[in-house]
Amino acid sequence: MLLKPLGWNFPIPGRVQLVVIDGLDEASRGQDNELARLIGDVWGAVPDWLRLVVTTRPEMDVIEYLGGLHPFILDASSRENLQDIRTFLRRELDGQKASDDIINQIVAESEGVFLYAHFVVEEIRAGRRTLEQIREFPEGLTGYYKGWFGRKFPNRESYHRELHELVSVIIAQRAPLPLSVLPSTLGLSKWELHQRLMKLEVLVSLRRELRRTEKVTFVTLMHKSLHNWLTEVNPATLLPRAGAFAADPELGNWLLTEEGWRVYSMGKLAQDPYFNQTLLFHLSEAKQTEKLVTVLLDPTLLDTLWSNEFRPDWQRHMSSLSHTLSLTNLVKDWLKAHSSSPAGTAHDTAVFNKLGQLFQEMGACDEARLLAEAALRIRQANNV
Repeated sequence: MLLKPLGWNFPIPGRVQLVVIDGLDEASRGQDNELARLIGDVWGAVPDWLRLVVTTRPEMDVIEYLGGLHPFILDASSRENLQDIRTFLRRELDGQKASDDIINQIVAESEGVFLYAHFVVEEIRAGRRTLEQIREFPEGLTGYYKGWFGRKFPNRESYHRELHELVSVIIAQRAPLPLSVLPSTLGLSKWELHQRLMKLEVLVSLRRELRRTEKVTFVTLMHKSLHNWLTEVNPATLLPRAGAFAADPELGNWLLTEEGWRVYSMGKLAQDPYFNQTLLFHLSEAKQTEKLVTVLLDPTLLDTLWSNEFRPDWQRHMSSLSHTLSLTNLVKDWLKAHSSSPAGTAHDTAVFNKLGQLFQEMGACDEARLLAEAALRIRQANNV
């Protein structure tokens, strides 16, 4: 269909001919892109005088067919790309007399996504936004996301069954989320997880970073506007903006809470690069108060976590508990349970002093005094 008309008796033009296909990913239907497949199958056999330029988002149903053509990848966060967006905005908003501060603000909020800048300009030209309202989310992106989801996932029940929990967990992350956390959190094999991520395609961003001595792959949504669309409620209708595709941050948090508690129960919290930062937040949001107290007052974590970089998190969460619990009674009960013997040990003394210092720093003087008195009693008993 393509090769035969260009065969041996086709007249050779006097110069190179260029075919441009813009937005190849928009030709996708469901999980397949027939045009991308056609190009991948036959383009290597077309005459040398026929060249092809294709622009596309890196969706799997395109990349799997065109990967052998050595595509040039544009980095959205590169200085050149951000400068292109800045130049575009200055040109398109010239009549609006947009200041450099406003231009830079839009560029920063775009996170390198040209689509964001395009819709901002369209909203201003249409009179739906002014430069003074530029902080507000452009309505055009909602339409884009709605159309993309509707085109990719015509079967809403299938989406909910396979992807709802995955998207909800990604949204509920409280720090950069390693891809390795997801299989056990969702009860999936690595293969199953990657199959589902492929269906989300460009909407999910996977990036590899060097952490200490190893490279870690982190997963997040491609843009904060997508996060907002998936979680916001339309104030006019009080219904989710994303309709049937709306994520459930509460469900995502609960799933991460369960996985984090499993990691903690195995004694691996201090070594876990995600949950050592976030378990307190997940437990608090899930209203798992008893488990939150257990983690906060775990003596084995005093040296590894709470007395070091996560000290402010400890104090913040302990302070929040004071609104619903008596910290004094909490400390009294804890002292009864964590004294290894009536006389105690030197280890008990060290633990009580470290814990007392944490309470003292957050202004909980009564609780700090109880711990200091308990440590003093142990010293006195052991000196007799």
